[in-house]
Amino acid sequence: MAIQNLEQKRLIFAMTNAKKDKPYGVMVKKVPALIQTNGLLYTLAYLKKEKPDVFETIRKWHVVEHNNFSFEKTEAKKDDNFLSKILDEKEFSDSDVRLLTLETLNLLKCLKRFVSDEKEEDA
Repeated sequence: MAIQNLEQKRLIFAMTNAKKDKPYGVMVKKVPALIQTNGLLYTLAYLKKEKPDVFETIRKWHVVEHNNFSFEKTEAKKDDNFLSKILDEKEFSDSDVRLLTLETLNLLKCLKRFVSDEKEEDA
């Protein structure tokens, strides 16, 4: 029952937070491959610099909505606090990073359902 509720929360979050512009949709579809190739931490650092709207959606899910790793909900230090806590070995073990990676991939799978890209508009 808890898994079903989490999946429902994830889908509702994805439906309400997915943006409909092309660059956002294209990037959401590319991020899982980036995570598989480069790892979660490098991908998040890239997204923070190059695609802040996608990064903010992922951060918002982990910090505000789901928050299974007890992130601090301070709005003043949005990005820095999120990445620095993940990088801190005292707070995040390797297994925690793996769980965070799996949860991020599941979120992106749900986001893909609600974004648009150029392929859908050409058809």
